[in-house]
Amino acid sequence: MVLIALAGLATPVAAQDWKGHARLDGQVTGPGGAPLSGATITIENLALKAGPVVTTDAEGGWVADGIAAGSWSVEVTAPGYEPRRIGVHLPHESAWLAPLEVQLERTPPAPAPRPLEPSGPPPEAAESHASTSAHGSDPLELRAALETGRIEKAHELLADLDGDARVDPDALVEMGTIFLRAGRTTDAVTVFDRAVERDPDHAVAHFRRALGLLALGRPGEARAGFERVLALSPGSPEAEKAREALEQLPPAAAGEAR
Repeated sequence: MVLIALAGLATPVAAQDWKGHARLDGQVTGPGGAPLSGATITIENLALKAGPVVTTDAEGGWVADGIAAGSWSVEVTAPGYEPRRIGVHLPHESAWLAPLEVQLERTPPAPAPRPLEPSGPPPEAAESHASTSAHGSDPLELRAALETGRIEKAHELLADLDGDARVDPDALVEMGTIFLRAGRTTDAVTVFDRAVERDPDHAVAHFRRALGLLALGRPGEARAGFERVLALSPGSPEAEKAREALEQLPPAAAGEAR
């Protein structure tokens, strides 16, 4: 059975050293999804307060080999970008891990002094701000809510964003991924369901939905999801991981739900 490492879990580390035989890998991108090379990945064992530091290659990829099982903090930094920190739990050193995909946002410039203006923006500006908020700020608020344990607030944000017809599947995939890495797997699958309803050909949504289904103990549905990824995007990184997952899944039983 494929084991998925989800963020937001914390258990004691049995080993006295952070070194072992497991690995973490991932990719860092900037605004718009362009690979970000030279980013620093600081990986720290939460119990031992130590671990390796690696940098991303020309494709934004990184690999950290030789780490032990346990709970880890992964901090991604790059000059001119807002830092990101996520948590990862390795249940054991042979666990299969979904790559950590992190998108960094540029550090906003310091606001320039503004002359006094009449109170209240014009209607066009207010509408533009509302649209930006619906597409951009809610996923960030969701991440902050989950990181601080405000689950009810997270569900409110999810309901608001999911009910907005302007929200595209990419935004839903981002929110589902936040839930997945926070250990809220059922919520994650619900969001990925919405994403594939809006775009049945969204390979990334199908892949991450299959990861969630697998973690929920629904291998038949997960298998169907991985196979859908292969059909939609056979040459993508998701397809490569889907093939690995399918190889590790037990054969489909007769009459198994697909």
